[in-house]
Amino acid sequence: MRGELQLVDAIMGFFVLVAVIALAPYIYQFIGMVSSESDPLTALLMQLIPPLLLIALVISVGVSGR
Repeated sequence: MRGELQLVDAIMGFFVLVAVIALAPYIYQFIGMVSSESDPLTALLMQLIPPLLLIALVISVGVSGR
């Protein structure tokens, strides 16, 4: 059936979301350390990592429900 999300995919998505949220302070600390020593473009790309992880998670769950 189309658009049906399996229970395993929902559970995996939940645990990945919790892991990203739990690691967010360390990710932001690492980004802060790297951004202070790098050029502006690299700093911008590093700051886009957490939102891109969440977008990738949403896309992954959506694809698995397809």
